[in-house]
Order: sequence, then structure tokens, then C-alpha cells
Amino acid sequence: MHKKIYIDFKINKGYIVYKFINYITMVGELKCNEVIKADCLIIDGGKMKSIFKLQADICKIFANDKRLEIMNLLKDREISNQEIMRQTGLSKVSMTQHMNVLKSKGVIISRREGQQLFYSIANPKIIQACNLMREVLIEQHTEREKVVFNLVKAFNDSPGNKSVKHKAAAERK
Repeated sequence: MHKKIYIDFKINKGYIVYKFINYITMVGELKCNEVIKADCLIIDGGKMKSIFKLQADICKIFANDKRLEIMNLLKDREISNQEIMRQTGLSKVSMTQHMNVLKSKGVIISRREGQQLFYSIANPKIIQACNLMREVLIEQHTEREKVVFNLVKAFNDSPGNKSVKHKAAAERK
């Protein structure tokens, strides 16, 4: 049987620090590393403003095409810093700056193996969110193309408004 979890949290250096206020029908204390299944997570309305702030902060780091490109490279596998530089064309300094921003917000994680650094996505849901946004943008772009195509077609098909192609063909005759 799933339960409801009531939590309280605060933001500390960009990370959520939380404590469980009430865990319905549970006896005893909840251990930090315990996995909990719940029907819902209830967050105090005032605390949602903090969540919105975190969401805005993380969305800001996605407003860079190179970071999105890096995340796309990491979507399926772990990649070395050398491979990221090779595939993106970024210098070591620039790549390091981007990776530090992504790491600071918990988007990616890294591990060292000798002189090499390897990066991977911290949570696959980040990629799912990016993919969903990309799908929305593709749909919007496709819809705009259809509108423009239909407007051009309607203009060209209207009497007295021959397209450049039609006018050139008429002049050759």
C-alpha cells in the first residue's frame, strides 16, 4: 500500500535539503537512504516558490546550444572529456567551463580514470525533459512551415498574382 509523504525543505547552495515531516501510517524514523513509494508527495504551497526558483535556475543552463549538444552526446553513454571536445569542437577551457556549470546544477556527474575525465548524465529524466521540449519545438516548426507553405500557395494561386516562376515562363513564350 502506498502512502502520502509530507516534506519540508529549503534550498542550500542550489540543492534541496529536505526532511520528512510526516510519513502517514509509518512507525519509527525514516532513514535517509530508504526507498519510499508514495501515492503523492505533498509540498507546502509556499515551498513551491522555491521549486519554481530551482526550475528557473536549471532552465537557464539549458539556454546554451553547446550545453544542449553536450547533453545530447551524453544521453546514451558515458564519454571522455577528449571525445566531447572532439565532437563539439570546443577548446579544453570552454568545455571545462560548460561541464562545471552542468555539474554545479547536478545535470551531469564525472569520474576520473588516470588522466581522463568521463562524464555522464546524472538522471535520465533530464534527457526525457529535453527530448520532450525538442519534440514540441519540432511540432511548432512543422506547423509554421505548413502555414507559410499554404500562404505562399494561396498567393500564387490567386488571380493576378502569378509567382516569379510563372511570370518568367510567360515572358519566355
